[in-house]
Amino acid sequence: MKFLSKILITFIILSVTPVILVGFLIVGSYESIIDKYLPYQEMIAGSGRDFYSARETIKIQIEIIIVGVLFLAITAGVLFTRSISRPLKKISKKIQENPSENFEFNFKKPPLEEINELGLAFNKMADAIKKEKHLHIKEQDKVSSIINNLTDGLIVLNNENKIVMVNPKAEKMLGIKSRDILNLQVTDELANIPSFRNLSKVILFPISVSRLKRTGEPIINEVKLFAPEEIILEVISVPILNKDGEVYGFMEIFHDITREKTISKMKSEFISITAHQLRTPLSAIKWTLKMFLDGDIGEVTVEQKEFLERAYNINERMIKLINDLLNVSRIEEGRFLYEFSLSSLEKIIQETIDLLSKQIRERNIKFSFQLPTGPLPKVRMDSAKIRIAIHNLLDNAIRYTPAGGAVTLEAKFEQDKIQIKISDSGVGIPTSEQNRIFTKFYRGSNVIKMQTEGSGLGLFIVKNIIERHKGKICFESGTGGTTFYITLPIYDELTKKK
Repeated sequence: MKFLSKILITFIILSVTPVILVGFLIVGSYESIIDKYLPYQEMIAGSGRDFYSARETIKIQIEIIIVGVLFLAITAGVLFTRSISRPLKKISKKIQENPSENFEFNFKKPPLEEINELGLAFNKMADAIKKEKHLHIKEQDKVSSIINNLTDGLIVLNNENKIVMVNPKAEKMLGIKSRDILNLQVTDELANIPSFRNLSKVILFPISVSRLKRTGEPIINEVKLFAPEEIILEVISVPILNKDGEVYGFMEIFHDITREKTISKMKSEFISITAHQLRTPLSAIKWTLKMFLDGDIGEVTVEQKEFLERAYNINERMIKLINDLLNVSRIEEGRFLYEFSLSSLEKIIQETIDLLSKQIRERNIKFSFQLPTGPLPKVRMDSAKIRIAIHNLLDNAIRYTPAGGAVTLEAKFEQDKIQIKISDSGVGIPTSEQNRIFTKFYRGSNVIKMQTEGSGLGLFIVKNIIERHKGKICFESGTGGTTFYITLPIYDELTKKK
């Protein structure tokens, strides 16, 4: 309003000052003319008294006119200024009332065209803002409805690790209320507060936050909660990035996997019990057949021996399947125990090759085993488990390579790791199925047509064994064959000193 007062004062000064100056000039000129042609002494001495009275009357009338003009000028200035200030005051008042709730102006046409244009411009702006606000509120409602109706829990944190959003499902899963945790800064101390214990289990802490900012990749964890009910959650921590790729917040998504875990556990227990029950009679059959083949029970004919060998091989495959099922069950239950010690990887590879040599000869496979010039360093590993992994990979390479094909096994030492490379000229893995290669019970659609034998558990077991040794496994595959790469870290005395 100070601005409007200045306008008013400026207008009055500019309009009234000329009137006053002109008035004084008129009065001064009038008196000087009278004094020139009718001196004051003569006017008093003679009959000029009446003229003097007339002169004074005119003078008063002029002064009254000047005052009137002055009054009219001030009144006009006030009215003019108010005509300008009223629409501006209306704008100011509307904005100050609450622009988020009511931002609309309806002007009557003011005396100045510019003010009218300003009013029209504000009205257009107000309409545009109102429409945008309506769309914004509509989108907000839509997003809120989606978030509130998610079947998964959701918590959003800002870059300062303060909780800024909680959906109803997260409240139910964690047994908390949003009003109690909104704007709450998550720290390690929350674990000591009983009501926030579940929250502290599922929210990222500084180390994970640092990793999330560095990699930008989601972090997936499993968390078991015991209150308000016993559930298992898959917690996915996702960074929120701005358009420049900078992290300015995090999302914690909770998916209830209790049912899936329960079913998986029941399935594993069933497989484990069934496998244990089957292994005992299969072992008895194996040793009985072995006694017949070795002639311990009596001589058998060539034809009988051929049938017995076929039965023995089928029984061996059944025993291998049972062992694979038991291994998978132990892996899932965390009972696939390891006994680590420094061992020679070269020796394990050679023993595996010797075990499969008969199969290599029968299929006329061109096999090559390549080693570096110097001996391979010992590796801290579970020899029995690594033997299973190498056997499964080498057996697959031989089994799925056509007769007369080639299989190569290469081992080499690189800095602080050993790499094993197993290549074949077999049928390869279909491109569309390569993302499933390490899942349970997977068998390529092309190999099922070739050979019905196989459980689809071998590569699942191999991957778990290698990763438990802090190693890595990957592969390349095409129409010309498949190559698997295994990398194992070395933990020998030299590495420890380094």
